[in-house]
Amino acid sequence: MKRYFLFSAFIFCISAIYGQIPQNSYHVINKVVVNNSDNQLTKLAFILPLAQSNPYQTVTHVNFHNGQKLDIPGSDDSYIRWILTDHLPGTNQSKETYYEFDVTLNAVNIDFSKIDTIYSYDKTSEIFRWYTGASGEYVDPHNDLISRVGDSIWSQSLDVLDYARRSYEWVASHYHYLNPYTGLHTLQQILNAGGGDCGNLTSIYVSLLRNKGIPARHIVTVRPDGVYHVWADFYLEKYGWIPVDVTYKNSNPRGDFFGKYDGSGIVMTKNVWLPVDKGNGETYYADILQSYTLWMWSNNNGGSRLTSSHKVLSTQYQMSSAD
Repeated sequence: MKRYFLFSAFIFCISAIYGQIPQNSYHVINKVVVNNSDNQLTKLAFILPLAQSNPYQTVTHVNFHNGQKLDIPGSDDSYIRWILTDHLPGTNQSKETYYEFDVTLNAVNIDFSKIDTIYSYDKTSEIFRWYTGASGEYVDPHNDLISRVGDSIWSQSLDVLDYARRSYEWVASHYHYLNPYTGLHTLQQILNAGGGDCGNLTSIYVSLLRNKGIPARHIVTVRPDGVYHVWADFYLEKYGWIPVDVTYKNSNPRGDFFGKYDGSGIVMTKNVWLPVDKGNGETYYADILQSYTLWMWSNNNGGSRLTSSHKVLSTQYQMSSAD
């Protein structure tokens, strides 16, 4: 069978502050597996986030395998959607849906000595509009506690860069790593619980930065071994996005994870509370689009729920100069 590939020519301007070191290269299969026990299925819809090139990675040779690429409004993220009405899995049958790509991961190390001027934000830019407001109940820059803490940290800060660093240290020292693999929780739930896992600790940090009009976002990743991780980016006008990992700082207080990223994760999306199209004219807001989202339609109301799983299969390889 003839295979069709999407070759994505990715061009971006890397600021002089970026130190990028290519790490490992992989061929990746991003897959959903559905097991049907006794549903009389009439339709299935799947969504997987689309890994794309950015300063953290170079993605090439993407094969959608009959999926449709769709862009997410209010972002530069995309996803792939499959809508199946034929060849659906029958009783005790399974169905696999996937796309594949090649990726080279980059470690990033910001050289802060090259930042000699802090510029005002362009409040008309897409970056400012996309990444300074609320994101559902998961990022809330106007939360009462966030506002009080933000004001306190701001009063001690020299500029937005100093505020970003102080906020990173504050979140890492005041909240605990809790409830891993329980999904993204609302900001208020995280604050009440005294912490959360990587995505939830990132929500506190992102909320603090957005409280002061600093563009910030979740960087949502899957590692080549299938383990999930989330860290944060914040934006400096005329310099670019700065990686910050409050979770690593929480687990290793003596470590420095401000402006550093180790090149271990495949970036899938760069925000939370993302609107996606289910394929029937209905918009669904995904709290975090890291693995997959699945919808089913069935003729029998008494059927069992489908079981499904997400698998990332990665083969490490050495890229040649021709690649």
